[in-house]
Amino acid sequence: MSETKFLEGKSVLVTGSGRGIGRGIALEVARAGGKVVVNDLDPETVQEVVTEIESAGGSAVANTDSVASWEGASAMVEQAVKAFGKIDAVVNNAGILRDNIFHKMTPEEFNDVVDVHLLRPGRDLVERAQHRDALNQPPLLVAAVVEQAHHVEARRIARQLAQQE
Repeated sequence: MSETKFLEGKSVLVTGSGRGIGRGIALEVARAGGKVVVNDLDPETVQEVVTEIESAGGSAVANTDSVASWEGASAMVEQAVKAFGKIDAVVNNAGILRDNIFHKMTPEEFNDVVDVHLLRPGRDLVERAQHRDALNQPPLLVAAVVEQAHHVEARRIARQLAQQE
């Protein structure tokens, strides 16, 4: 983990952090000293990220709940508070992609996309969790971490593309 620990002692929930930009954000939060709830629907990718964070000396827990439901979002927040005693920040990164034009999607695929990206009841609940009086913690701005994670992920993708040429 890096020497800059500006998130030391902070608990951060990163939705959709099993792969891609969310993974990069979770890793950067951990490098900055934050404790991470790694969330994704795929248990294997979640565990890989948790293992990577822990192997580097960080602290993380795995979560496979969905932001598309109130129950899933509540479970994420409860897990963060149970594991780390509080929740300081939420990075709402979760999203799903169905590589299909909407009118060629199955009803299930279409509903999944709409639930996560438009209705997102769980996302709204997770956002509000930061402001609960019971947590007694101000929300933490994580813009710097998100920006750094985007740079890390962009460099990783560029390296992959260069290897393909």
